[in-house]
Amino acid sequence: MIGGCTPLPAEQATQLLELCQRRIAGEPLQYLTGIAWFMGDAYRVGPGVLVPRPDSELLVLEALVRVERTSSFASSPLTFADLCTGTGCVGLSFARELDKKGVSYKGLLTDLSEEALSYAAINLRELAPRGPVRIVQADLLPDGVERLDLILSNPPYIPTADIPGLMPEVSVHEPHSALDGGADGLAFYRRLVSIAPHRLTDKGWLLVEHGYDQGAAVRSLFRNAACFDTVETVRDLGGHERITAARISREDASVPGPVRT
Repeated sequence: MIGGCTPLPAEQATQLLELCQRRIAGEPLQYLTGIAWFMGDAYRVGPGVLVPRPDSELLVLEALVRVERTSSFASSPLTFADLCTGTGCVGLSFARELDKKGVSYKGLLTDLSEEALSYAAINLRELAPRGPVRIVQADLLPDGVERLDLILSNPPYIPTADIPGLMPEVSVHEPHSALDGGADGLAFYRRLVSIAPHRLTDKGWLLVEHGYDQGAAVRSLFRNAACFDTVETVRDLGGHERITAARISREDASVPGPVRT
Protein backbone atom coordinates (compact mmCIF):
# COMPACT_ATOMS: atom_id res chain seq x y z
CA MET A 1 0.00 0.00 0.00
CA ILE A 2 1.39 3.40 -1.03
CA GLY A 3 -0.16 6.56 0.42
CA GLY A 4 -3.27 4.66 1.50
CA CYS A 5 -3.84 3.18 -1.96
CA THR A 6 -3.91 -0.53 -2.66
CA PRO A 7 -1.86 -1.48 -5.75
CA LEU A 8 -3.74 -3.21 -8.55
CA PRO A 9 -3.11 -6.91 -8.99
CA ALA A 10 -0.63 -7.53 -11.79
CA GLU A 11 -3.29 -8.89 -14.16
CA GLN A 12 -5.54 -5.84 -13.73
CA ALA A 13 -2.58 -3.48 -14.07
CA THR A 14 -1.69 -5.12 -17.38
CA GLN A 15 -5.28 -4.80 -18.59
CA LEU A 16 -5.38 -1.13 -17.59
CA LEU A 17 -2.11 -0.43 -19.39
CA GLU A 18 -3.43 -2.12 -22.52
CA LEU A 19 -6.61 -0.02 -22.42
CA CYS A 20 -4.57 3.16 -21.98
CA GLN A 21 -2.40 2.26 -24.94
CA ARG A 22 -5.44 1.60 -27.11
CA ARG A 23 -6.97 4.93 -26.14
CA ILE A 24 -3.70 6.78 -26.82
CA ALA A 25 -3.77 5.18 -30.27
CA GLY A 26 -7.15 6.85 -30.84
CA GLU A 27 -9.49 3.91 -30.35
CA PRO A 28 -12.95 5.19 -29.32
CA LEU A 29 -13.62 5.08 -25.59
CA GLN A 30 -16.89 3.26 -26.32
CA TYR A 31 -14.93 0.42 -27.89
CA LEU A 32 -12.84 0.12 -24.74
CA THR A 33 -15.83 0.05 -22.39
CA GLY A 34 -18.03 -1.91 -24.81
CA ILE A 35 -20.94 0.46 -24.14
CA ALA A 36 -22.44 3.54 -25.81
CA TRP A 37 -25.42 5.34 -24.30
CA PHE A 38 -28.34 6.26 -26.56
CA MET A 39 -31.82 7.48 -25.57
CA GLY A 40 -31.03 6.52 -21.99
CA ASP A 41 -30.12 2.92 -22.79
CA ALA A 42 -26.74 1.15 -22.87
CA TYR A 43 -25.92 -0.30 -26.30
CA ARG A 44 -23.22 -2.88 -26.85
CA VAL A 45 -20.55 -1.64 -29.26
CA GLY A 46 -17.08 -2.61 -30.41
CA PRO A 47 -14.76 -2.68 -33.40
CA GLY A 48 -16.70 -3.21 -36.60
CA VAL A 49 -19.75 -1.09 -35.78
CA LEU A 50 -20.39 2.65 -35.82
CA VAL A 51 -20.56 4.26 -32.37
CA PRO A 52 -24.04 5.75 -31.76
CA ARG A 53 -24.05 9.56 -31.61
CA PRO A 54 -26.41 11.80 -29.63
CA ASP A 55 -27.39 13.61 -32.86
CA SER A 56 -29.09 10.42 -34.03
CA GLU A 57 -31.53 10.61 -31.12
CA LEU A 58 -33.29 13.36 -33.06
CA LEU A 59 -34.09 10.83 -35.79
CA VAL A 60 -35.99 8.73 -33.24
CA LEU A 61 -37.79 11.75 -31.80
CA GLU A 62 -38.88 13.00 -35.22
CA ALA A 63 -40.17 9.56 -36.14
CA LEU A 64 -42.33 9.67 -33.01
CA VAL A 65 -43.66 13.09 -34.06
CA ARG A 66 -44.82 11.59 -37.37
CA VAL A 67 -46.51 8.71 -35.58
CA GLU A 68 -48.42 11.12 -33.35
CA ARG A 69 -49.65 13.26 -36.25
CA THR A 70 -50.57 10.49 -38.70
CA SER A 71 -53.96 9.14 -37.69
CA SER A 72 -53.89 6.23 -40.14
CA PHE A 73 -51.01 4.65 -38.22
CA ALA A 74 -53.35 3.91 -35.31
CA SER A 75 -55.59 1.54 -37.26
CA SER A 76 -53.21 -1.45 -37.31
CA PRO A 77 -49.74 -2.40 -36.13
CA LEU A 78 -47.25 0.23 -37.25
CA THR A 79 -44.65 -1.18 -39.62
CA PHE A 80 -41.17 0.33 -39.68
CA ALA A 81 -37.64 -0.44 -40.75
CA ASP A 82 -34.30 0.95 -39.62
CA LEU A 83 -31.89 0.66 -42.55
CA CYS A 84 -28.10 0.71 -42.08
CA THR A 85 -28.96 -0.07 -38.47
CA GLY A 86 -25.47 -0.76 -37.08
CA THR A 87 -25.95 -1.34 -33.35
CA GLY A 88 -29.71 -1.12 -33.83
CA CYS A 89 -29.84 2.00 -31.67
CA VAL A 90 -32.31 3.94 -33.84
CA GLY A 91 -34.76 1.13 -34.51
CA LEU A 92 -34.63 -0.37 -31.03
CA SER A 93 -34.98 3.01 -29.32
CA PHE A 94 -37.94 3.79 -31.56
CA ALA A 95 -39.54 0.46 -30.65
CA ARG A 96 -39.00 1.05 -26.94
CA GLU A 97 -40.57 4.50 -27.20
CA LEU A 98 -43.57 2.99 -28.98
CA ASP A 99 -43.82 0.50 -26.11
CA LYS A 100 -44.12 3.41 -23.67
CA LYS A 101 -46.92 4.91 -25.79
CA GLY A 102 -48.80 1.63 -26.11
CA VAL A 103 -48.46 1.62 -29.91
CA SER A 104 -48.39 -1.81 -31.53
CA TYR A 105 -45.78 -2.33 -34.24
CA LYS A 106 -43.66 -4.66 -36.31
CA GLY A 107 -40.03 -3.64 -36.77
CA LEU A 108 -37.19 -4.59 -39.08
CA LEU A 109 -33.49 -3.81 -38.64
CA THR A 110 -31.21 -4.26 -41.65
CA ASP A 111 -27.53 -3.85 -42.39
CA LEU A 112 -25.15 -5.32 -44.93
CA SER A 113 -22.42 -5.82 -42.33
CA GLU A 114 -22.57 -9.16 -40.55
CA GLU A 115 -20.25 -7.79 -37.86
CA ALA A 116 -22.51 -4.82 -37.16
CA LEU A 117 -25.57 -7.06 -36.99
CA SER A 118 -23.89 -9.21 -34.35
CA TYR A 119 -24.04 -6.16 -32.05
CA ALA A 120 -27.62 -5.40 -33.10
CA ALA A 121 -28.60 -8.96 -32.15
CA ILE A 122 -27.06 -8.58 -28.69
CA ASN A 123 -28.82 -5.26 -28.18
CA LEU A 124 -32.14 -6.69 -29.33
CA ARG A 125 -31.79 -9.50 -26.84
CA GLU A 126 -30.73 -7.28 -23.93
CA LEU A 127 -33.13 -4.37 -24.50
CA ALA A 128 -36.03 -6.68 -25.43
CA PRO A 129 -38.70 -4.41 -26.92
CA ARG A 130 -42.19 -5.82 -26.47
CA GLY A 131 -43.18 -5.83 -30.13
CA PRO A 132 -41.73 -8.14 -32.78
CA VAL A 133 -38.46 -6.80 -34.22
CA ARG A 134 -36.54 -8.80 -36.82
CA ILE A 135 -32.91 -8.48 -37.87
CA VAL A 136 -32.06 -9.22 -41.49
CA GLN A 137 -28.75 -8.93 -43.32
CA ALA A 138 -29.59 -6.95 -46.43
CA ASP A 139 -28.49 -4.12 -48.68
CA LEU A 140 -31.13 -1.64 -47.51
CA LEU A 141 -34.34 -3.72 -47.79
CA PRO A 142 -34.73 -7.41 -48.62
CA ASP A 143 -37.30 -8.64 -51.11
CA GLY A 144 -40.69 -9.73 -49.86
CA VAL A 145 -41.10 -7.16 -47.08
CA GLU A 146 -44.59 -5.68 -46.73
CA ARG A 147 -45.06 -1.96 -47.29
CA LEU A 148 -43.82 0.09 -44.38
CA ASP A 149 -45.32 3.07 -42.58
CA LEU A 150 -41.92 4.48 -41.73
CA ILE A 151 -38.40 3.97 -43.03
CA LEU A 152 -35.68 5.36 -40.77
CA SER A 153 -32.04 5.52 -41.76
CA ASN A 154 -28.76 7.01 -40.63
CA PRO A 155 -26.85 5.92 -43.75
CA PRO A 156 -23.19 6.48 -44.60
CA TYR A 157 -22.93 10.13 -45.66
CA ILE A 158 -19.28 11.20 -45.50
CA PRO A 159 -17.82 12.03 -48.95
CA THR A 160 -15.14 9.45 -49.70
CA ALA A 161 -12.34 12.00 -50.00
CA ASP A 162 -13.21 13.53 -46.60
CA ILE A 163 -12.81 10.34 -44.57
CA PRO A 164 -8.99 10.51 -44.15
CA GLY A 165 -9.34 14.01 -42.69
CA LEU A 166 -11.68 12.96 -39.89
CA MET A 167 -10.35 12.53 -36.37
CA PRO A 168 -8.52 9.21 -35.90
CA GLU A 169 -11.24 7.81 -33.62
CA VAL A 170 -13.44 7.80 -36.74
CA SER A 171 -11.16 7.57 -39.78
CA VAL A 172 -8.88 4.85 -38.41
CA HIS A 173 -11.08 2.85 -36.08
CA GLU A 174 -14.71 3.00 -37.18
CA PRO A 175 -15.79 0.91 -40.19
CA HIS A 176 -15.52 2.83 -43.46
CA SER A 177 -18.55 0.95 -44.78
CA ALA A 178 -20.63 2.84 -42.20
CA LEU A 179 -19.09 6.20 -43.17
CA ASP A 180 -18.55 6.27 -46.93
CA GLY A 181 -21.41 7.92 -48.77
CA GLY A 182 -19.70 8.03 -52.16
CA ALA A 183 -18.05 10.90 -53.98
CA ASP A 184 -20.51 13.54 -52.77
CA GLY A 185 -21.83 11.75 -49.68
CA LEU A 186 -25.31 11.40 -51.16
CA ALA A 187 -25.19 7.93 -52.73
CA PHE A 188 -27.45 6.29 -50.13
CA TYR A 189 -30.02 9.09 -50.22
CA ARG A 190 -30.44 8.58 -53.96
CA ARG A 191 -31.02 4.89 -53.36
CA LEU A 192 -33.49 5.54 -50.55
CA VAL A 193 -35.49 7.91 -52.76
CA SER A 194 -35.57 5.29 -55.50
CA ILE A 195 -37.00 2.56 -53.26
CA ALA A 196 -39.45 4.68 -51.25
CA PRO A 197 -42.36 4.58 -53.75
CA HIS A 198 -42.27 0.79 -53.79
CA ARG A 199 -41.73 0.19 -50.09
CA LEU A 200 -43.81 2.81 -48.22
CA THR A 201 -47.54 2.86 -47.57
CA ASP A 202 -49.54 5.87 -48.74
CA LYS A 203 -48.72 8.77 -46.38
CA GLY A 204 -45.78 6.78 -45.05
CA TRP A 205 -42.60 8.60 -44.06
CA LEU A 206 -38.95 8.34 -45.01
CA LEU A 207 -36.75 9.93 -42.33
CA VAL A 208 -32.99 10.23 -42.67
CA GLU A 209 -30.10 11.69 -40.76
CA HIS A 210 -27.48 13.57 -42.77
CA GLY A 211 -24.43 15.74 -42.34
CA TYR A 212 -24.73 19.25 -40.90
CA ASP A 213 -24.13 20.79 -44.35
CA GLN A 214 -26.19 18.36 -46.46
CA GLY A 215 -29.72 19.50 -45.66
CA ALA A 216 -30.24 21.51 -48.85
CA ALA A 217 -28.87 18.72 -51.06
CA VAL A 218 -31.04 16.04 -49.42
CA ARG A 219 -34.15 18.25 -49.62
CA SER A 220 -33.45 18.81 -53.29
CA LEU A 221 -33.23 15.06 -53.94
CA PHE A 222 -36.49 14.44 -52.10
CA ARG A 223 -38.35 17.35 -53.68
CA ASN A 224 -37.29 16.30 -57.16
CA ALA A 225 -38.94 12.93 -56.57
CA ALA A 226 -42.58 13.09 -57.61
CA CYS A 227 -43.56 10.55 -54.95
CA PHE A 228 -43.32 12.94 -51.97
CA ASP A 229 -45.92 15.58 -51.09
CA THR A 230 -44.14 16.91 -47.99
CA VAL A 231 -40.45 17.46 -47.29
CA GLU A 232 -39.26 18.84 -43.96
CA THR A 233 -35.83 19.40 -42.48
CA VAL A 234 -35.26 19.62 -38.71
CA ARG A 235 -32.34 21.29 -36.97
CA ASP A 236 -30.42 19.74 -34.09
CA LEU A 237 -29.65 21.46 -30.79
CA GLY A 238 -26.56 23.01 -32.35
CA GLY A 239 -28.71 24.70 -34.99
CA HIS A 240 -27.53 22.47 -37.83
CA GLU A 241 -29.90 20.87 -40.32
CA ARG A 242 -29.73 17.24 -39.25
CA ILE A 243 -32.91 15.28 -40.11
CA THR A 244 -34.98 15.37 -43.29
CA ALA A 245 -38.39 13.71 -43.45
CA ALA A 246 -40.46 13.13 -46.59
CA ARG A 247 -44.03 11.84 -46.83
CA ILE A 248 -45.03 9.57 -49.67
CA SER A 249 -48.15 10.26 -51.68
CA ARG A 250 -49.71 8.09 -54.34
CA GLU A 251 -50.94 11.31 -55.90
CA ASP A 252 -48.28 12.78 -58.16
CA ALA A 253 -47.70 15.87 -56.04
CA SER A 254 -44.57 17.48 -54.71
CA VAL A 255 -45.14 20.29 -52.24
CA PRO A 256 -42.03 21.83 -50.66
CA GLY A 257 -42.02 21.59 -46.89
CA PRO A 258 -40.53 23.90 -44.28
CA VAL A 259 -37.13 23.98 -42.70
CA ARG A 260 -37.94 23.68 -39.00
CA THR A 261 -35.73 25.27 -36.37
